Amino acid sequence: MKKPFAVCLAVLTACATVSPGPSTDAEVANAASDALTRFVDSWNRAAAGDAQAPANYGDLYWPDAELVDPTGNIWNGQSAIQQMHVDLWHTAFKGSSVKGLVRRTRRLSPSLMIADFDLDLALFKEAPSGSTQSNGVVKAHLKHVMEKRGAVWKVVAAQNTFYSNPPPAR
Repeated sequence: MKKPFAVCLAVLTACATVSPGPSTDAEVANAASDALTRFVDSWNRAAAGDAQAPANYGDLYWPDAELVDPTGNIWNGQSAIQQMHVDLWHTAFKGSSVKGLVRRTRRLSPSLMIADFDLDLALFKEAPSGSTQSNGVVKAHLKHVMEKRGAVWKVVAAQNTFYSNPPPAR
C-alpha cells in the first residue's frame, strides 16, 4: 500500500513542478502570428494617418486589459491603451513604422498564452525617453499575455521594453 502511494505522490509532484516550455501548439502559434500581423498593420496605418487604424489596434486588447509601457506607466483598459497610442501617433510616433517577429509562444492553460515579440520601430523624430536608437530604429521586446474568451484570443496584459543589445541566440 505504501509503494503505490509513494509512486502516485512522486508522479503528482513531478507534474506539479514541470513548467511548460516553448509551444509548438498550432493554435497558439497562429494566434500570436495573427496578433503580430494586426499589431504591425494597424500601427503602421495609424502612424501614417489612417483614421480607422486606431480602432483596429484597440481591438487587439480585451476591455479589461493592462499595458505597462517602456517608461513604466500602467495603462488600464482597452480605451486608455488605444487613446495613449492615438496620442503617440499624433506626436512622437507620427510617421513611424514598425516591423516585428514572433520570438516565442507558450500556452499556459487552455485559455491563456504568452506571446513574445521582437519589434523594430523606425522613427522620423527623436527616440523616446529610455530607448536607444540605432540607425533610426528603436528595438523593443513586447510581451503579450493573451486570453481566449469564446473562440477569440486577445491581449489581457502587455509589457513593452526597449532594449539596445541584440537578443541572445535561441
